[in-house]
Amino acid sequence: QEEPFRIAEIELIESRMGNAIEADALGEKVKELCVRIQQLGLPLPANLLEQMHQIDNPEVLADVVGAAFVNELAPRQQLLESPDVSERLRLLIQILRTQAG
Repeated sequence: QEEPFRIAEIELIESRMGNAIEADALGEKVKELCVRIQQLGLPLPANLLEQMHQIDNPEVLADVVGAAFVNELAPRQQLLESPDVSERLRLLIQILRTQAG
């Protein structure tokens, strides 16, 4: 159905933490890359760094930073479909590295 608006079917995907130590380390790398992006003078969403440093859950960090930085549809969909938190963080790190140079 497209009238009066599109209707989509959504499937809830549960996240899995896996190795918490690995996820924490990957989360720290995401934070480092965000700081580097800011140091390069690239625009960051308002208060992102402040909010990011208050987040201690790698899953939430991946979602917040992913929402702020990933604008292209295919990589965003890849992040959304990845149930493993460490895998999601690894994908996010790849995306951030391309932006940080």
